[in-house]
Amino acid sequence: MERRPDGAIILRADEPLSEYPRVLTERLIHWARLAPDRALAAKRRANGEWRYLTYREALEKVRSLGQAFLSRGLSVNPGRNSL
Repeated sequence: MERRPDGAIILRADEPLSEYPRVLTERLIHWARLAPDRALAAKRRANGEWRYLTYREALEKVRSLGQAFLSRGLSVNPGRNSL
């Protein structure tokens, strides 16, 4: 830990960063395959009941959104976007 005169505190890890997914969807795909009906997120409705989003549902939504982007000619490369 380093304390700077301006009040900033800099923390540095003693251990190197372990492996991590290249993209966030790698973890979503993993869990959608391993536990598709497990809740990824939950929200209480106004009537008190819970609304769950499963890993399977989340992956379906992500894939649909990705396809919508592709269908509109959008790209991860900002220079190639048509909008």
